Amino acid sequence: MTTPRFSVIIPTYNRPDLVMDALTSVLSQTTADLECIVVDDGSPVVPSFPPDKRIRVLARAENRGAAAARNDGVAAATGMFVAFLDDDDLWIPDRLQAISSALDCAPVVVCWSRYLNAPPTSGRWLAGDVRDTILEGMTPSVGATVVRRDAIPRFDERFQAYEDVEWWLRLSARAEVTTVPTNAHLVRRHSRTRARPGLQRWVAGQQLLLATHAEYFDEHRPAQAFRWFRLGIRAAQAGNRRVALGAMARALRCRPSIKYAAHLCRLLMPRTGSRSPENDRPAVI
Repeated sequence: MTTPRFSVIIPTYNRPDLVMDALTSVLSQTTADLECIVVDDGSPVVPSFPPDKRIRVLARAENRGAAAARNDGVAAATGMFVAFLDDDDLWIPDRLQAISSALDCAPVVVCWSRYLNAPPTSGRWLAGDVRDTILEGMTPSVGATVVRRDAIPRFDERFQAYEDVEWWLRLSARAEVTTVPTNAHLVRRHSRTRARPGLQRWVAGQQLLLATHAEYFDEHRPAQAFRWFRLGIRAAQAGNRRVALGAMARALRCRPSIKYAAHLCRLLMPRTGSRSPENDRPAVI
C-alpha cells in the first residue's frame, strides 16, 4: 500500500453525529493523500462509518481520555505528517492544502482557529524556536496543528486537563514551528458539553503541569503567571470564587500587571445575592 502524506487522528466518545461531521470535513479535503484514524475511546456503541478505504477505526475497550486516544492514533499512523481533529470540530475544505507549502519550512505547522459561522480572526504568530514563549499565551489547538510524524512526542496520559498545553511545551523543545495565517480550523459551538474536564480536574491539571515542569516555570515567570491567570478565569466561570482568588493572586505575584490586578480586584468586589462560605473563603496562596 502507498504511504499517505497525512494521517489525521480523530478521538471520539459517544457523539456519533458530531464525529461524522468531523470525519466528513476530513474526507472532503482538496488534498486526497490522507488516511483518517478514528479512535473510539470506549463509547457504549461504536459508531458506523462509511466504507471509505482511507478510514481506519480503533475501538478502545475503556474510556481513558483524549491523551491516551491520541497516542493510540499516533502509534497507528503511517503518514509522513500527523494532524489532529476533535470530534466536535471541523476543517475548511482546503485546510491541508493551505499548509502544504509550509511543511518544508518547519516540522510543526499551525493555522488559526475560529468559531464556526463566525468572522475570520487572527491568532498567535509562531515562528522558529518558541520554547521560551509558547506558554505565555494560548497554545494552538491540536486541531490547528500538523506535525512531522518523527517529531511528535507522546501525550502525557496522567493529564486529564492541560494535556495539550503540556504536550506543546515538550513539542516546542524538539521542533521549530511556522504559522500559516488562515482560519482553517473551525471550533463548533453546541449545547452539549465539549470534551473538557470539570473544575477539579483543571485544578489538578494545573498543579501537575507546574510540578512536572517546575524548573521551566521557575525560569519563565510570565508563562507561570499566564497559566495561573487562565485557571483563575476558569474558576470564576465555574463559580468557585475561592479558587479564582487564589489563582489570580498567584498570577499577580508571578508577574505584576494591570490586567491581572484588575481581574483580582473584580473578584474581590462584594457580591449581591446568596454567598457560599466554602467558595468565598480566601485560598492559601
